[in-house]
Amino acid sequence: MQIPIELTQEKSERKFKRGLGEGRWDRKLKQEMVRLSSADNYEDAKYEWTATGEIWWNMGRGHAPDWVSNSTNGYGKCLCGHNIVYHFEIYNEVTNVTECVGSDHINSYLVLNEIKNRTGLAENEITDEMIEEWINVKIKSMKCEKWWDEQGDDFIDKFEDIRELDLRINVNEKGTYWDNNLSMYRFRTTIRKRSSGGNMASIVWRWNHPDNPKNQFEVHGYPNKKLVDDLYEFHEMSAPLIEKLKNEDAMMAKRLQLIHESKSKMLRVTNDDIVESMAEYYGFDNFMKYSSGYLGEWETKFFNSIKQQLSKHKELSNAQIETVRDLMTPATEKQINYLLSLGFEDETTLSKRQASNAIERQKQDGLNSRRT
Repeated sequence: MQIPIELTQEKSERKFKRGLGEGRWDRKLKQEMVRLSSADNYEDAKYEWTATGEIWWNMGRGHAPDWVSNSTNGYGKCLCGHNIVYHFEIYNEVTNVTECVGSDHINSYLVLNEIKNRTGLAENEITDEMIEEWINVKIKSMKCEKWWDEQGDDFIDKFEDIRELDLRINVNEKGTYWDNNLSMYRFRTTIRKRSSGGNMASIVWRWNHPDNPKNQFEVHGYPNKKLVDDLYEFHEMSAPLIEKLKNEDAMMAKRLQLIHESKSKMLRVTNDDIVESMAEYYGFDNFMKYSSGYLGEWETKFFNSIKQQLSKHKELSNAQIETVRDLMTPATEKQINYLLSLGFEDETTLSKRQASNAIERQKQDGLNSRRT
């Protein structure tokens, strides 16, 4: 981006304007400051005004302080009438009038007056470097301090609530590794440093992660609006994510227990052992038995897919869980009696779906036998 010539010149000469210019908004501010001052001209009136160090901005939350609400133009407006985001309090030491201006009008002479009052230095002793320091450091410090006063407690509470969750959810998965303790392959994860594909960047990384040299805590001292908005959004959606991780941790704990018990008994853990253990975790009683026969093509593929997921300790979706439970609903007494009347001789511990399939097969076998 090309820097305007006047800005590069101002920076190189290190000169700050110690009065307002002749632009539309500058002229309007001069007029308003004179109106509210004891002096009847701007050159004298400007020395009655000073920056107080108070700053406020809304960020969508909270009520404006009285010095903003009761200012000439109210919230969102500079004394000159221009729209603003940051509200800086200024005070007339002669008339005791309090007003607010935007960041464009916290200019050098208001800062100069504040430095004079605070340090006792004469105007000609206040250097441009002092003014620059006030603008670059003091205002930043005020913003930080004011933000923490207004939103700090809520931010900290929500951040601590989601810290660990963020480090497990807002990650990228790339490749796998063999986990010796769990005897299984697991995804290798790295903290997500940038949002991508609709996935949120890690809040911890952006806010105060020690490996991030540009984290906002160190650089700015307070979070930017994007980070705050993401924190609130993530906090609101955290309950189901916490439940998901609890289920995942429970599954891993179950696997570790199974491996430990098997080792203590000098037994080898088979896929069926793991599937049976995971099915028990989900409350799928007799899962292996129910999935062994009298299933249609789609049902067979579905159960084999579920078996594979359980053997790898993959979490099942709510829809999958409900489908398994539906397919495993026990057969009715009427179905079993009808099967027996058709000459069914196999195991009768069937699900409704299995019984229905078995009835169709028995009928078909009966038809085929009569044809022959």
